Amino acid sequence: ELLSTRDDVLKDADALIICTEWQHFRAPDFELVKSSLKNPVIFDGRNLYDPALMNELGITYYGIGRGESIRS
Repeated sequence: ELLSTRDDVLKDADALIICTEWQHFRAPDFELVKSSLKNPVIFDGRNLYDPALMNELGITYYGIGRGESIRS
């Protein structure tokens, strides 16, 4: 199956790992992310997202190197 969009790769993935600062990753549809992943987990190597917001959304969030992570 060919994956053609950034959202396609979320379907049934175990987690989302962010390793880029590209603009189109700065404001994703978090509800889509949460509903598409097997587990709503984000490992954010660029610290693009607010840990408090991730907590509100029920997403387990690891801001790599930030020292503050949120486990829902």
